[in-house]
Amino acid sequence: MSLVWELLSNPGAPLALREAGLERAHSDPGIPRREGSTASFWLKDPHPTVATARSQTWPEETEFAIVGSGIAGLSVAHALLTAGRDKPHTAPRVVVLEARDACSGATGRNGGHVIETGVDYLDLKHAFGQDAATQIVRFRLSHLPALLAVAASVPGLRERSQLRQVEFVTAYYDQTAYEHALASLAEFKADMPAESREFRSHSQDVLKEKFHLSDYAVGAISGPAGAAWPYRFVSGLWAALLQDHASLQLETNTPVSEIQLDAHGQYTLHTPRGATCSLACADAWCRCAGR
Repeated sequence: MSLVWELLSNPGAPLALREAGLERAHSDPGIPRREGSTASFWLKDPHPTVATARSQTWPEETEFAIVGSGIAGLSVAHALLTAGRDKPHTAPRVVVLEARDACSGATGRNGGHVIETGVDYLDLKHAFGQDAATQIVRFRLSHLPALLAVAASVPGLRERSQLRQVEFVTAYYDQTAYEHALASLAEFKADMPAESREFRSHSQDVLKEKFHLSDYAVGAISGPAGAAWPYRFVSGLWAALLQDHASLQLETNTPVSEIQLDAHGQYTLHTPRGATCSLACADAWCRCAGR
């Protein structure tokens, strides 16, 4: 996002070009479609049971409806279905509506970096205060352990998704930017010594030998990180959830064209296959006939 903002605010770029970029960024992207989509390396081997999963019976009612089957939708579904892990029969009814094949959007096309560099800690502290800044960074750092824990719950998922712990290296080619990063790292280490103990800065004289960087680099910061094949991770976990929870339905190639909220707090989601009704809370059922 910082790169986009830098480009859009660059006075050297023609005003008409910047305005066109802002207009496109704020426009409605519409419903995802196959036509015009680029082929992604990460999607070259679709999951045999999840990629185009559909239920034989259209779900006209549900407790929870989730739009999208990427990492965000998966996270919500996993939390809902495993909250009462010791009482699987109490799992709520969840319907996931995906416009294309499962996890074929941004998540499925991602290279899978799980990184928190800490270099914006100082900016966060100035903007929100120390307490909020530490909470934000601690939350980001919790992603990798959480992913590893979830992967461990499904036999073979970590191996198939290539989820692993690695070291990140952020190289700087501008002295001012590097000095700002060093100041942020110093503040990060002072306020969060336990969380930052494996984060290090590297001066120019060791960059070529240690990281094989060019002579143009003025410094670098490294630390713990993770890497994975997101499509395999997400699709593999969807497969496990579908196998373990009969209350879960994944409806691919089913775009949501409209969402209506009535006076009773019930949502109706319209799709080309029909409509499904979802509750804002799970203390009752709603009923909605497909159109």
